Amino acid sequence: MDYTFINDTKLMVGENALENVAYEIRYCGCKRPLLVTDEICKRLGYLKTFLRSFDNEDIVFSSVFDSVNAEADVETCEKIFNLCTLKECDCIVALGRRNVLTAAKIARIMVKENVSSMSAFRGVNLSGDYDKNMPLFVVPVISACGEEATCRAELYDEITNTVYSFDTAAAAVNAVIIDYKMTDIIPPVAMAKFGLYALAMGVCAYLGSGDNTVVRMYAGAAIRDITHNLKTIINRNGSRRYRTRLMSDVVVAGIALSSVERSVCDELVFSLMQYKGMSKEDMLVALMPSYAQTCDEDKLASLLLYLAGEEEYSMCVPLGRAKKSITYIENLYKEIFDTTGMQLKLRDYGIDKGDFTEVVSHVAGSKAGKGLDMSYLLEILERAY
Repeated sequence: MDYTFINDTKLMVGENALENVAYEIRYCGCKRPLLVTDEICKRLGYLKTFLRSFDNEDIVFSSVFDSVNAEADVETCEKIFNLCTLKECDCIVALGRRNVLTAAKIARIMVKENVSSMSAFRGVNLSGDYDKNMPLFVVPVISACGEEATCRAELYDEITNTVYSFDTAAAAVNAVIIDYKMTDIIPPVAMAKFGLYALAMGVCAYLGSGDNTVVRMYAGAAIRDITHNLKTIINRNGSRRYRTRLMSDVVVAGIALSSVERSVCDELVFSLMQYKGMSKEDMLVALMPSYAQTCDEDKLASLLLYLAGEEEYSMCVPLGRAKKSITYIENLYKEIFDTTGMQLKLRDYGIDKGDFTEVVSHVAGSKAGKGLDMSYLLEILERAY
């Protein structure tokens, strides 16, 4: 049994977790933090709430960059790098959603590598000198995205049609701070979306975990917590405690998924993002049940324990557990759709069957899709349609 699992990110969750940010900044010996956020955080009051947690602290942000676009872009990352250099910032705090996290991660990589232009980057797995101190702290707002505690970052440049993809220690986060106060404005359909996204990440990580027992532990914990609490969160419009718990599940599932090799499902999601401009969260939720049906039956059978619990697992005959896992996922999706009307199929997002050939042609040339029959990839898309 050979595997490697590395994660040095501190995860801090609770009602007053924001109070830890200043401590973490001081603990790392930093005095000139840069705050990165966006218009949504300003408009909804999250920026003010965050800054209030520093009222009694001796830490003052050297600058605040609050202009991250809805989708992080190359120009934004380069602006953050330049601001960080100009103000001589010694750490970055990212307050917001995936767009803010991506921009902060990429800017940190640029600082670590001392590269001012994104065009200088090619490929993944950078190996620069990381002795320079530039800690990164993340405070998710509304929901986590699953990449907070991972070493991965991806940025799509529409101008050059280039995807900058990184898997490097320079994208690692020192601490993720999940506070109750950062979750207040989440409608039921959004909570359903975040919950199913975490479930999809957890299931894909579990099915691709091989002999990695640590990944299975992380993925299983996230899956079980989500399936046991998601319906309660939606039906009760979610208490602060449950909403925060859901954000934690997204992070834990993201850690698990980042620790396994990219699967065919990941490549299909990536292709739909790159060629059709789709959301990563939406596409993974849409494809996961279809992909799961093609996976190892033994893994699917053991997955039932986390999906349905010990009692239902023990009552199901061993040969029927794999099928039961798929049925459980499909029934949960149906229940979420009936409750919220949430889009769950590729056709709901404007994907046409005529797009399938272009999507799978990219996947067939990837590491995960090498040697696979095109009909297998098309079958996954067909079922998800």
